[in-house]
Amino acid sequence: MKSRQIISVSALLITIVSCMNYKHSTKTEGAYQVIKIDSLEYIYIIHAIKADSIYKILSHKEYSLNCNEIKLNEYYILDLKSLFMRGFNGKYDITPRAIDNLNGVQYFGTDIFIDNDIKNEVRDIFVASNLKGLCLWELKN
Repeated sequence: MKSRQIISVSALLITIVSCMNYKHSTKTEGAYQVIKIDSLEYIYIIHAIKADSIYKILSHKEYSLNCNEIKLNEYYILDLKSLFMRGFNGKYDITPRAIDNLNGVQYFGTDIFIDNDIKNEVRDIFVASNLKGLCLWELKN
């Protein structure tokens, strides 16, 4: 009887530990891994990596109760939008990739610059439509 209980408890513990490790180490297809979170005045600056490219994502500081707060080294599906115009006036590309000396934006009164010295960083600055502060919200179709 005792050996059955020990086996049952052992199996349960192994299952729980396996699920916990799986949840935190799984790389979701199409997801961004958050590698750095900074705070500057009224905004958060989030660096996330996807397919060996680093993205700089800005989010206005907002506080919410009962939210899914993003954490370092975790993976999230983010709906990124560039802060630079593509197709301005129907034909002009006003992005840092097209204009060499374009080096940043002003976001909620704070100057944010593109880090040209960071290897693999995308020459762009983004916001995520499903991120408010550090709270991740479900994408709506």
